[in-house]
Amino acid sequence: MSKSKSCEDVVNSYDVDYKRVSDLDIYLITHDLPSGSMLLHSFLDSHPEIITIPGTPDIYSFVNDNYVDASSVLDKFEECNPYFFNSSEQTVEKFWYSGLDTLGVNKDEGILTNKKLFERYFTSFLKEKNIDSSNIILGLFYSYAMVHGCDLKSKKIIVMHPHYHDKAIFLNNIFPKSKCIVTVRDPIQTYYSALKRSSLKAGIRNLAFNHANYLYRISLNVVPLIENNIEFRIVKVEEFSDDYVILGLCSFLNIDYDSSLRKSTFNGKKWWGANPTYKLNKFSLDRHKIKYELSFAESCLFSIVFRKHYNIFGYVKPNCSCKYLPVFFLLFLPTREDFNWFKNIFTTLSREDGNLKYLMHITASLIFERLRLIAMLYNEKSHRYDRFIKKSLISINK
Repeated sequence: MSKSKSCEDVVNSYDVDYKRVSDLDIYLITHDLPSGSMLLHSFLDSHPEIITIPGTPDIYSFVNDNYVDASSVLDKFEECNPYFFNSSEQTVEKFWYSGLDTLGVNKDEGILTNKKLFERYFTSFLKEKNIDSSNIILGLFYSYAMVHGCDLKSKKIIVMHPHYHDKAIFLNNIFPKSKCIVTVRDPIQTYYSALKRSSLKAGIRNLAFNHANYLYRISLNVVPLIENNIEFRIVKVEEFSDDYVILGLCSFLNIDYDSSLRKSTFNGKKWWGANPTYKLNKFSLDRHKIKYELSFAESCLFSIVFRKHYNIFGYVKPNCSCKYLPVFFLLFLPTREDFNWFKNIFTTLSREDGNLKYLMHITASLIFERLRLIAMLYNEKSHRYDRFIKKSLISINK
């Protein structure tokens, strides 16, 4: 009799947990290419009122599938995230790399998650519940938190890190009340950082690198979020250490200020960044002040393409003497990366993944990117969003 009652109490406790987790507000971290989204995530990771999972696990490839039980969900989750239970194995040559293999004081630790305990929590969370997208995702975050000893009663929000706008929109469709935190950075710093990091990772993974759509994705900014009616706030990576910004972010997230917001950690361990050649465990403004020598064409092109960043966020516009040239012409000016890519065509062809069809596809993508930039520039709606975007910025200088 007492044993039966004990089992009933356990079931009831999971029902209480389910209700508590389902009632938590959800926030999504996204960005426009390298602009400190992972750094912001690391600041939020140890906050006592937040449930989150370190890094950017793939929860997009499988949650909309049909499942008969929790076990089949977990099998698919592990297939999509083979290093989830031991992040030390997710080294830089692997996809979805987040620097979770170089944690700790000596940069030699990962995060071990007890697989059996995780499965037990997940199965219990979904017991007699619909196995749908929202319950699967909530169950994953709940299970991770419980395995790592969280106090569920103290939690106010769940922070997910879709990283890109399309994935944030995907999650918002599942959780319509979710809101976004968007990180931005000086667009020229963002552009060259994206080129450097992506080409480096491509080389490590022995893949061909191309820079198609980098300009478009940066210039697009938060327009997709606006068009999908998603509420958001924007923070500039250069102001991460500013008290006004941190307190403003706490207000938006509806959490109390905590000293953990000054520490870059994942699962309580020091995080040194996801850049394989540059490791730092604290915010550094110097990283965002690198001087790049721009060509005449790049100065003209960037002054137009990154208009929102200069007009709305207050970043310094490059000096250029092209104001009398037609905008249509300027948007087709080549960058140095365009020249480098075409110069290295024969190197690309020598790789296993290099072929004429691939080169034609990338060339078409580069041309199409410029056409999309022209369409965006002449899109009246895009200009009308500017005031709304500025109101969403958390900055002492706005």
